[in-house]
Amino acid sequence: MLRACGSICASCTIGDVACQHFSPRHGHFEPRRTAAFAASGFFVLGPVSYTFLTTATSLFPGASTAAIAQRIFAISCLEPIRLGVFLPATQLFQGFSVERALQKARDETLGATWRSWAVFTVPLFVGFRYLRPENRVPLLSAVGACWNTYLSWLAST
Repeated sequence: MLRACGSICASCTIGDVACQHFSPRHGHFEPRRTAAFAASGFFVLGPVSYTFLTTATSLFPGASTAAIAQRIFAISCLEPIRLGVFLPATQLFQGFSVERALQKARDETLGATWRSWAVFTVPLFVGFRYLRPENRVPLLSAVGACWNTYLSWLAST
């Protein structure tokens, strides 16, 4: 789990730094925002993602296409929960109110879930088909660095 948390924390850090670099307000770097996004990745997204991946793997063992499809479907069904916890956590780690954090979850979770499915379905399949379990989270974190640039933008708007 620590490896997953560390990988996702790094992915969130890279994503937020990239988001701030490419934002219209470029030149005004907010280290507190990056720290909050990284903390959300380490303490929320890392454990949740690790739990979802390992649980799906144990519920649907094997390397057959059917088992992999079932795993991906299970993870996809849980994605609104993962994002619905992560998005408000980023707000709370930045010091915003609980009301604002909950509003962010209500406003952004569904759209982000649809986009997440589009981004992660193929990497999940590749990870489950070709990689050992300990190497899946780093793969997904690498893809996630790009995804987390988007999530950083979403969390900060």
